[in-house]
Amino acid sequence: MLLFVLAGSLGPAHASYWSAGLAPLGSGNGVRCADGFACARINQEAFYGPDIIKGDCRYLYAFGQLAGASCDGWAGYFNGQPIFARPGFAGLTCEDGEVHTANGCEKKPPADKDRDCHCEGGNPVDMRSGRKVETVLDYATEGANPLKFERYYSSDTSYFGSPYAATRLGLGWRSNFDSRAYFVGGPPS
Repeated sequence: MLLFVLAGSLGPAHASYWSAGLAPLGSGNGVRCADGFACARINQEAFYGPDIIKGDCRYLYAFGQLAGASCDGWAGYFNGQPIFARPGFAGLTCEDGEVHTANGCEKKPPADKDRDCHCEGGNPVDMRSGRKVETVLDYATEGANPLKFERYYSSDTSYFGSPYAATRLGLGWRSNFDSRAYFVGGPPS
C-alpha cells in the first residue's frame, strides 16, 4: 500500500514578510522574518532579554484582516499570578500587488472593471482571483423607464473602504441605490 500525506500550515496562508523593532526604541533597528510568532519573540527578547517567562502567541486582526502577531511574556510571578507584562510584537507587510486579508497577504484580485466573463466558473466565481460575484434583480416595474432594485455581491472585501465594504445590505453587497464619494488627491497647492 502506498500512502501520500499532504501537510499544511494552520497559520496564515502567505505573508510577504513580518517585521519587528529592536532595542533601543527609536533606533531604527529592526528584523525581517518569515514567521510572525518568531518575529514577535525576537522583538520580545530584544527588549526584555531571554530570561522572561514566555506565554502564548496569537495573531492580531484589524478590520477582519491579519495585521500582526503578539506573544505574551512576564517578568515573574507573585502569589501565583504573572506580573510585569513583557509582550513582543511583529507587523505584517504585504508586497506591491498584494492586499491584507484574514489569511495574510494575497494577490490583489482584478478590479471589477477588468472582469472577464470567460474566466468565470459556476455560481459565478472569477477563476483568476477566486472572487465570487453575483447580481440579483429583486424588483422591476414595466414601462419605458422601469424602476428596479438590483443587488451586487463581490467577495473582494480585502481592503477597508472598498466599494464592497459593509452596506445596509451586509458585507460585500451593494445595490443600484448605493452611492459613495471618494476624495482623490491632496490639499490644493
